[in-house]
Amino acid sequence: SVLGGKPIGDVYLSYDRLREQDIVLKTIQTNMVPFHLMEGQEEDSNLFQQEWDLLQQIEHPHISRVMNVGKSYISGFPFIYKTMPYYAEGSLSRWQTQFAGRNSSPSDVARVILQLADALQFLHTRGVLYQNFKLTNIMIVNETQTMRDLHVVISDLPFIHDIINLPKTVESYRYFAPEQWDGEAFTSSDQYGLAVVAYELLTGRAPFQGNSDAIMRRMHLTMPAPAPSSFNRQIYPFIDKVLLRALSKRPAERFDSVHSFATALERASN
Repeated sequence: SVLGGKPIGDVYLSYDRLREQDIVLKTIQTNMVPFHLMEGQEEDSNLFQQEWDLLQQIEHPHISRVMNVGKSYISGFPFIYKTMPYYAEGSLSRWQTQFAGRNSSPSDVARVILQLADALQFLHTRGVLYQNFKLTNIMIVNETQTMRDLHVVISDLPFIHDIINLPKTVESYRYFAPEQWDGEAFTSSDQYGLAVVAYELLTGRAPFQGNSDAIMRRMHLTMPAPAPSSFNRQIYPFIDKVLLRALSKRPAERFDSVHSFATALERASN
């Protein structure tokens, strides 16, 4: 059954007969990938291979793994695929929608951000950037109705997303740091994206919203982010200060690391 879709592929709930468990199957039609991205590739190459290779070497409690990669055909159309664990509780986006009426305190949000920052810092020490922030890419591992008890993982390390400029959605642009619009990315760019996630969890909205990439670009590059406390009275000035620093237009003005940002947010929230 279809779980979701992308501009060039789809995501399915499938059953793994060998493991006897439900899994997620993510596909990309290779005939939909821009030609210059496939030029020079082997016939049986798989754009998911880099993610597979990395995740076979590392393991982290807040990074979802890839179980298998491959290539196949349907009605003569070639596609590549990867399989991943199925999280029955769905994404953080779905959880937020399901429990929208519940108030999550800043300290509860900070707990989730610490988990994500731990995963990002783990990647950064290995020279890997994430750059694929969306609430739909943050999966819930456990069943709970309180944010304080959430166990989350990040999914879809984007070796084939931002690096090779595959089509994106307007949702993705909410998390783009200013420098990413000019084709640059640093560890502090991931910090910016994580700060947008924190902002969204605390206020119920991203700091910048628009219906086109041009509008989003202008906002991220030129407009100061509104203070989170203007949308949520539970947010203290110290939290405003931490989040707005992580959302600085200049990478050098952000925190030294994503871990430093998450730690500062936790202190400000307690």
